[in-house]
Amino acid sequence: TRREDEIKGLGTINLSYEIIDGLVVSSRTSSDFQQENLLSSQAPNSFNAILFAQTGNNTPGFEDRQNRQEFTYNQLTSLSYSKTIAEDHSIYASINNEIFSAKLVTFGFRNEGINLKTYFPGDGDGYVPDIAANDFYTNAVNANILKNSLLSYFGQIDYDYKSTYGFGFTLRRDAAARFFGSNRWGTFYAVSGRWNIHNESFMEGLPFDILKLRASYGTNGNQNITGGTIFSSLDLYRSLYATGNGYAGQPTISLAQIPNTSLRWETITQGNVGIDAELFKSRLRLAVDVYQKRTTDLFLSVPISAINGQTLLNGNEGELLNGGVDLQLGFDVIRSNQKDGFNLSVDLVGNYNENAIVSYPGGTEEIIGTGRVGGKLFEYYDYRYAGVNPANGNQLFYTADGEITERPNVDTDRVWLDKNIYPDYFGSVNISADYKGFFLQSTFNYTVGVDRYDFDLAGFHDPTSIGQFRSSNDLLRSWTPNNPNTDMPSLYASNIDLDGDRYLTAADYLRLRFISVGYNLPKSIAELAKMRMARIFVNGENLFTLTEWRGFDAEAQDNTSRIYPTPRTITVGLELGF
Repeated sequence: TRREDEIKGLGTINLSYEIIDGLVVSSRTSSDFQQENLLSSQAPNSFNAILFAQTGNNTPGFEDRQNRQEFTYNQLTSLSYSKTIAEDHSIYASINNEIFSAKLVTFGFRNEGINLKTYFPGDGDGYVPDIAANDFYTNAVNANILKNSLLSYFGQIDYDYKSTYGFGFTLRRDAAARFFGSNRWGTFYAVSGRWNIHNESFMEGLPFDILKLRASYGTNGNQNITGGTIFSSLDLYRSLYATGNGYAGQPTISLAQIPNTSLRWETITQGNVGIDAELFKSRLRLAVDVYQKRTTDLFLSVPISAINGQTLLNGNEGELLNGGVDLQLGFDVIRSNQKDGFNLSVDLVGNYNENAIVSYPGGTEEIIGTGRVGGKLFEYYDYRYAGVNPANGNQLFYTADGEITERPNVDTDRVWLDKNIYPDYFGSVNISADYKGFFLQSTFNYTVGVDRYDFDLAGFHDPTSIGQFRSSNDLLRSWTPNNPNTDMPSLYASNIDLDGDRYLTAADYLRLRFISVGYNLPKSIAELAKMRMARIFVNGENLFTLTEWRGFDAEAQDNTSRIYPTPRTITVGLELGF
């Protein structure tokens, strides 16, 4: 049983006042409150409760109750000035202050042990107490309070001349609660320029409706040290200790975190050059951007000696180079001159991106789990799978030198695989068509160059799961003396516990992300029924995916197994406007 109840409230207030012509002071205040209550329970007669129950435990199962309250507040105050001089010069300037604050309060418990005779999910009955005679039930209680905040000051100046030349400059200073002392502050800037070439006299007679050249250069900061939510990694500059049970169950306190007071903003310096073009009465549309990013003070978890009581320390420990090309291309394949004629357009969005680790501190050349200098970020480091030994059905692997072995050495036979989880190419293809009120809109998403461990497939191939969990038909091909030449090892292989990169699989895919087919009722007919418009439609999301990936979902963003796959959704709708 799983039930989630949520209460959510949103509020925004916008105020503005024009002090004199062109000078405006404004304020925007927004807040978001949400409370979630989770009930998750497993009855003692459920499959998992019976399967995993300890010997002698006749009332297994559990119930989780979790309460979460989250509140965020954002206040933006601005003073802006805009003016046009002699119709040729336009100036806009603003100074701004922004305050962000967030608080999270959680509380919950898990009760181990359920008596089916009196149990009903959520009402508190049927809980089995923890007594010395049946010490199966160690109940857990949790509570937490987390706070985060950000203070920002920033200014902006934009200048335009004859709608042809434009320049911009932005400067901001931010203070993040994730850092300590003066390291909380970071200063970032950006400069940009554009040239609307189509406004020049020498462009007359050419088929360009729009031709614009753009360039920008600047810095921005990242404070999200470990990823996750706004409440992640808030106290890495503190010494933290944890309470728990120690020897003989006695209450203890132990080191939970070594502080790093030198943590500071990660800085991304980016240069960008782009061009926008529209030709033949905007029938052909093109936008190309070439960019390069250099990340300094890169957030990394660096190995440290276990003598400290910890093995990793988060810090600003590297430099990363990232570059690529963004492309947007649109073309009206068929453009009708009639009101209800047939129209067909195709749009392509694409990105090519590559990254490389530039350096680590202290001359370090590689950090397992992060990557090697000159290689990809988070490049996989593993020993390589070589197939099945036809003589005995054991798995075969390559040593670091390319020799064949059944027992690779985890210390000496792992190699860098030149693969990571980030795509080389990704984007979408959009198709739109309409004819006499009928319309079709569709979006195909694609990703190329992603490699992930298919732990879902590994689970279905696990011979120890036979008879307990679902297994793959691939096991029917497993090695036997009568079936020696196969890609599936013996069910009883002596090294079946090893995988290496056997399940490191390309997760490239082409997915029909969205399609909508419908009909717009003619306006004249809708008005007879006193309606402004009427539309009927059928929408489909994630209807099919083309991929070699065999796990639950090729689109997942990490290597975790048993992730709930992206659902297939069909919606039928009627939209009326009055």
